[in-house]
Amino acid sequence: MNGKSRAWALALLVAVFLVGGAAGAGVDRMLVAAELALSDEQRTQVQTILERSRDQASALWREYRPRYEEMQGQARAEIRGLLSEEQAAAYDALLEKQRRRRERAQDGGRDNN
Repeated sequence: MNGKSRAWALALLVAVFLVGGAAGAGVDRMLVAAELALSDEQRTQVQTILERSRDQASALWREYRPRYEEMQGQARAEIRGLLSEEQAAAYDALLEKQRRRRERAQDGGRDNN
């Protein structure tokens, strides 16, 4: 595996980890509390563990995000170079639609228009 492939694999792994972690943290919190009938003290300790884990994941993402975004930009530029003018416009529109969807998800689904 060459250096570029390793970097891409690492960035993808980090992204998957963060998305899974964010989605899983809320589910874990609810399931653990409900299914295990945790005491208030246990619930507080679980909350502390999950918050620490979220903070560590956020720190990891801040460290790797610039490299990930650079690789993503390079890949998108290469793809755009293969496309016709019409395809490139449609590709840009698709990327913009995905960006807006991510923003809405990060805002908790609120419509800010």
